Amino acid sequence: MKYFIVVIIYILSVYASCNKHGDCITKTYSFATGIKTYPDTDSLNINDTIWLDFSSPTRLVDLGTSNMIDYSEASLSMSIDFLEFTGGIVINPGVIPAVNAFDYKIIYGTFIPDNLSADKNKDYKVLEISGEYKFKLGIIPKRTGIFSFIPIDANNVFRNNDPCTKAGFSISFANTNQHLYFYLQNRPGYVPSQYEQTHMYCFKVK
Repeated sequence: MKYFIVVIIYILSVYASCNKHGDCITKTYSFATGIKTYPDTDSLNINDTIWLDFSSPTRLVDLGTSNMIDYSEASLSMSIDFLEFTGGIVINPGVIPAVNAFDYKIIYGTFIPDNLSADKNKDYKVLEISGEYKFKLGIIPKRTGIFSFIPIDANNVFRNNDPCTKAGFSISFANTNQHLYFYLQNRPGYVPSQYEQTHMYCFKVK
């Protein structure tokens, strides 16, 4: 009798979970996308503009299966960390939040207010236009210093009206000189991680 009750509870819980998600089987995809910065010179002046530009087709290759997937109508967002180098060591990166060191001009995308880590991070909703995901942000320094910004990979991205499918978007720099030597100078002896090598852009404002 006790075993029978346990089985019934299990069946009901599974049914409730499936019903909540529309009686579906969860699918997960993984996509690789590129982002670029220009002009990608290592130094610029106060009030100059650096452009961070992301463009990706909505049809992408799933890295797990190599299949072409139509992943349109997704709630894709762009999260960016802004840091200033202050001098570190191997065990301490020597950085401080730097969102307030810049003004911002959004061309493609919508700013998402977020009080969590607002001095370090800014979030934007990516636009879908004619079969492409597009994001373009002008970053305008207000003071001198050595800085970096880091676009963060987007995880658990759902399509609208499709709670059963989610995807991860790797967002790596492409066709961009990232000037990582500024980071190495700031943190002597440290070996950058693979993520930092593909996601960090460094520059000096003079």
